Amino acid sequence: MLALLFMSRKGEPRATPLRVPVTRSQPFPQLADPTTAPNARSKLVYRKAVPKRRPKPVQIARLYPQRPSEPLRHARALIDLIQEECPDFVGLYVPKSDLERTYRELCAAKSWEAHHWTAIARQLQDLTKKRDVKRGGIRFVAYQIPLAQFR
Repeated sequence: MLALLFMSRKGEPRATPLRVPVTRSQPFPQLADPTTAPNARSKLVYRKAVPKRRPKPVQIARLYPQRPSEPLRHARALIDLIQEECPDFVGLYVPKSDLERTYRELCAAKSWEAHHWTAIARQLQDLTKKRDVKRGGIRFVAYQIPLAQFR
């Protein structure tokens, strides 16, 4: 039906807007025909602002030495115990479950209050190399026991 209407209007001139090439000073393309007006209802689209960069962290120098945290001291003691008792395990990866059990036994032997394993594991990952390992279809975390000189 619309096609018939357009065919009957063949003799009437049509207004075709011509586009002017966009320059950097023009944010949006302008129409060449001054008789056409832009749609007043349309909103201008603004680009989102680029987020600000985070400031670089400030390096702090302490004049008085800080005492290491208790979980850090417990993690160091656990590594020292394994290095002394099992020197053939130095450089090898030990599963988290074995380290956790050894830590509980160490706390019982030295009558320490045992911390949650998460606190000890956070310190261990700074002292050792931590790896996710898959053996026999089971995933687990293992920590590499470092040499005594590199701890």
